[in-house]
Formats: sequence, structure tokens, C-alpha cells
Amino acid sequence: MKKYFLSSMLVMGLISSVFGADGTITGGAGTCTVDVLGVSDNNATANTIATWSLIDYECGAGQYLVKSETDISCQPCPIGSYCPGGKFTVESETNGANACPTDYTSDAGAVGENECYMGCELACSTNVECPPHSNNCTHSEFKTTGKQFSGSACNAYPSVCPIADFGCDTGYTKTTIPAKDIFYKYASFIEEHNGEDIFNVSLALFCTLEGKDYTSPNYDGDNHDKLINSISDCDFLTPGQMLLVSPDMSFSFMVDISKNEYNGADIPGAIKLGEEEYSSPDYLLYNADFKPGVTGQGDKYWVRYSNIFLPTPDTEIIYRYISGELELPSDAADQEKLLAWLSTMFSSDLIKKIQQNPELIADESGMALLFASLRDIELPNTWISMNNDWFAAEAFFQYAFISWSWPLIGVIEAVAFEDNPEQGLEAVFGGASYCNNNTININWNPDNGGAHIQNMCYYDGAVSLPADPVKPGYTFTGWKLVE
Repeated sequence: MKKYFLSSMLVMGLISSVFGADGTITGGAGTCTVDVLGVSDNNATANTIATWSLIDYECGAGQYLVKSETDISCQPCPIGSYCPGGKFTVESETNGANACPTDYTSDAGAVGENECYMGCELACSTNVECPPHSNNCTHSEFKTTGKQFSGSACNAYPSVCPIADFGCDTGYTKTTIPAKDIFYKYASFIEEHNGEDIFNVSLALFCTLEGKDYTSPNYDGDNHDKLINSISDCDFLTPGQMLLVSPDMSFSFMVDISKNEYNGADIPGAIKLGEEEYSSPDYLLYNADFKPGVTGQGDKYWVRYSNIFLPTPDTEIIYRYISGELELPSDAADQEKLLAWLSTMFSSDLIKKIQQNPELIADESGMALLFASLRDIELPNTWISMNNDWFAAEAFFQYAFISWSWPLIGVIEAVAFEDNPEQGLEAVFGGASYCNNNTININWNPDNGGAHIQNMCYYDGAVSLPADPVKPGYTFTGWKLVE
């Protein structure tokens, strides 16, 4: 009985192992039978097929499943697609790669549809202000390129339309200051001192990015002397501006700093200015329409050398006043009479400024009037990124703007005009043009047999009359233009 039971169990075991749970042939002893193969005739053929189960592959975001002849693996999402990631098989419809919308593409490794983009252009929308006393001023078209991501606007940076050409009003001549001359004026702030650069300026007015009106401490780090005599003046300047005045007060530079969301590394067309061991690279942008101060929500810093102020004929007169060579009339306290007296010497431009801001002539030192007399020449809109965060700190506000090695030298090196650095400056900054007062030579003829008197004046300025001539038997009644 026991032997029969064991034999029965053996037979059942052999039969039960013929098929797997899903009906597949498992093979083994005693399985070549009609019950398993379906045939029993001599030389009959039993036809079988392989069965398969799909393997799940999990690909991360930005990847899709790729099958080759020898390998199946997750690879970076292809250009023109986006790949959210997930589980896929070799029979999945997309293998994880979804095509970007029509006319859009993407960079490799894109995760979502919002990373699909098309190329776009943004035309300049604001004209650079034309110089005073100019006419027939025209502007050039300027476009910046960028990417328009799906569901978003074009990310090209906003730009200004540069001046193409202009003429000058009667009495003025178009004059251009080459970039190298501007640079050399800037460089004259610098003196070599014990192998270190110090800044030789008479005065620096500044207003911090946030508009805080306080005097920030001068930078006094290792191997540097005190840099400048600085005065916080947010009444005169807007937040993010700094005015540097030359030692002899013969010219000044305005510097603008902007804090915004534009990252130079991500802007098409931005020029990389190199990278040093201790800092990240800076970038240069032409004609960027950035404003000084904090704009937007970003934390990127940009700097621009925006204006140069040069002497005018009015400046020469004010120098004489400040030095004591030119005395005010005895009734100078009467502002109306003082303005009448000034109008006999100053140009109509300065008189208009005084009329609009009478406080200019209330400054006993004449400094306010001196600044008002300088010619304001706007420089090309060239912005350079500041990637050293410490530059933006309030304590280093001044140093950020006037560091000798940053950013001007870096810009010259970046444009790689090693054989002709002046050409490099011109390529980056261009020149600055303005309408300059003509010089008018005057020949005074006393008509009494004496020598003619020669002097000159600047157009729109004052004419200095010579001493009254004397002619026996006549009373001098004034000078008249020869017709």
C-alpha cells in the first residue's frame, strides 16, 4: 500500500511539472507526450512559439528609453523633445520622449514642455537722447536675440536704439571724442603708488542702489590706501549712480549700476570677458536698456560708464569766479540783478539751468554752478556684468565702480585686439559725439588810425567788448558790425 502511494505521488509530480502556471511548456522527464506536444505519429512535428513578458525601465526626468542592437538604456532627452521621466518598456508609445509643439525645439535633456522654445528677436524701443543743439538726428535699428519658451514671452534683453547720425544747429560743429581719449581721461584718475593702484580724484558723489543716504566707508583693505573723498548725495544723483570728479575738476565721469534679473551667461549675444581663478566671468552687452538702481526681482549686477562731463566756455568763467579773479557785483544779493549780470557772460543754456534751479547761484563756493556748466556727453550704452558679489556690498560701493583692473582692462583683453588696443577700445565703446560751440574771431576796428583789436567768443556765449576807443572831437557810441 505504501509503495503504491509513493508511485502515485511520483506520477502526479511528473505530470504537474509539464506546464507552467501560464501554460508554457516546462519540459523534463516524461513530457514528450501527445498531451504536451499534441502529436504522437512517427516523425510528426510539434510547433512551439516563445512567450515574453515586458521589462519595466525607470528613467529619470530629462531622460528617455533607447533600444539599440546591443543595449537598452536611459539616455538624455533628444533635441526637440521633452522628457518628464517615468517607467517605460520597449513597447511604450513614446519611450518617454514627447515632441515639442510645432515650430519649437529644445536643448538636450529638457524635462517639460515649458523648456521648448523658438528663436525670437526683440527690436529696440527707446531712442538714445539726441545731443543738445543737434538736428536731423536719426537712430539705427537694433535687435537682440533670445528664446521664446512655450507659454512665455521672448527673453531677449531690452535695448535702446543708438544714434545713427545727426547734424548741429547754426553756430555748432559736430565733434567726436575717440574712445581712446575717453579711456585716457578715465585712466588719469590713476597714479602708481608702491606698486598698487590708487584713485586720484578730488571728489566722488554717490547714491547707493537702495537710495540710502549715508557715507559708506572708503575701502581700506590690504595694500590699498584710502581711495576717494566720498560724499553720499542722493538728492543730486539717483540710486545706483556715482560721479567721479578729476583732481583739477576739468572733467567728470558718471557711472551707473543696475541690479536686475538678466544673467549674462544665459543671454544670447552677451560677450564673455574671461574667467579668473578667483572670480566668475563677466559679460558685456551692447545697447542694453538697463536703468540704474534696483529693477525687477533679480540679483545680477551690471555697470556702465554712462556720461563724461567736459568744460564749456561757461566753465572757464566760473573757474575765474571760484579763484577770485571774477568778483560779483555789489548788489549780488538781489537774485534778479545777479541773474541779469550773469546773463551778460554766460550762455543761454546755463542761464536756462539757473532759471530752472535758482539754488545754483546760492552756492557761495560756486561748486553747484561749476557742475551745471559742464558739458554732459552721453557715452554708448555698454553694460558689463559684475559677478563678484562683494562689489555690490554697501561698504565697497565706491570701489566697485572705479577699480582699475575691473572692468575696463578686462574688456580690452576680451576683444583680443592685442596688436592695436586702441581699436579694441573703439570696438567696445565707440566714440562720443556732441555739438560743440563754434569759435568766433572778432576784429575790432577803432577807425582812428590805431591797431585793430583781436579777440574771440564762443557761439551762444558772451562777447567781451574791448576798452572804448578814443577819437578827438567824437563821443564813442558803441561798436557796429560791418555790413
